[in-house]
Amino acid sequence: MSSISSSPSLGSSTPVQPQPQPPTTSCVQTLTARSGAVLSVAYNQSYVFCGSQQGSIHVWRRDTYRLEATLEGHSGGCHSLAVDTNTLFSGGGDGRVRAWDMQTLRALYVIHAGVNSGAILSLVYLHSHRALVLGCQNTSLQWFSVAERDAVPRDTRMRELQARRLRFFDDAIGVCTAQAAVTSPTPSDYEDVDQYLVSDSGIIDYAHSGYVYSLLADGDVVYSGGSDGVIKVWRASQGLALAGELERVASDVSVQALALDDGLLFAGLQSGQIDVWDLETRQRIRTLAAHSANVFALSVVRHCVFSASSDGDVRAWCSDLQTMGQIKTAGSVLALAAIDAAGEVLLVTGHGDSSVAFWDVTGMVAGDRDAAQ
Repeated sequence: MSSISSSPSLGSSTPVQPQPQPPTTSCVQTLTARSGAVLSVAYNQSYVFCGSQQGSIHVWRRDTYRLEATLEGHSGGCHSLAVDTNTLFSGGGDGRVRAWDMQTLRALYVIHAGVNSGAILSLVYLHSHRALVLGCQNTSLQWFSVAERDAVPRDTRMRELQARRLRFFDDAIGVCTAQAAVTSPTPSDYEDVDQYLVSDSGIIDYAHSGYVYSLLADGDVVYSGGSDGVIKVWRASQGLALAGELERVASDVSVQALALDDGLLFAGLQSGQIDVWDLETRQRIRTLAAHSANVFALSVVRHCVFSASSDGDVRAWCSDLQTMGQIKTAGSVLALAAIDAAGEVLLVTGHGDSSVAFWDVTGMVAGDRDAAQ
């Protein structure tokens, strides 16, 4: 397998070596960028975007698997990615969301989460509202209207950013500043792109009793999963309103990932299991013994569910919730995306060793469809 590296290299890293696979899967390409673990994956028609532990976003061409660009800006890991028609949004450990033009691959603007939000661990874009929902380390959910981002004048926004910075230095006297520095503006933040802030009215404090690891949107409904083991259901309008929750009997297992298919909600858990919820009855109907470690990512394509885990396996589940097989890799799998295009189904996996692998799973998915007929 070929390996493509970005420059400069920040350390040696061994790419994921594909293991023998069932006849229905094959590793098409393995790439590495040596910028730390790959924490998030997103795509559009031209590119696959991979957010790294060091904050950079590597942009790989889908047609040639070549590195097109490296987007820099986050001072913490790029934990989450979301896409609009022409815009890529990246959520960082620095408490900021950065917007990028997916055609020119240039920075558009920066959104500052609320004070002391910590890392933005999850991010979802609501197309019908032209709004972002941020899931944060400080247990909050935050709403930002992309459509109305210029409603507050630029001078007012900049004064608020400066005030936040001054408050940060006032609060820093005599205390540890490591956490506060994550979300407090510095002079270098005032760059040649517009700066925006999440307003206090858009923040739901203590949305969970722990980190908000996962978000999923379905029309006007948003699902959030946290380290408290609870999945909450929110209605979107000019903001978010709590509409209910799904709680396990044992609620001390973090919900790391969420996926939706045909009225079923899949929740990837810290325990390695996958809970399956019927959204009509709001009952848990199945728990899949999927992995031996954290289920960090889920992706659905053609009614097949793929799960990725730190145990190094990617497993596939057919529409009747039976396992279809697995892909074994040599390292932890932290991010996942399934691409359905031109009759081919491509699975993209992001790994802890900074590598990205592309798998042709067309045969596996087709096999499930044949079995269902």
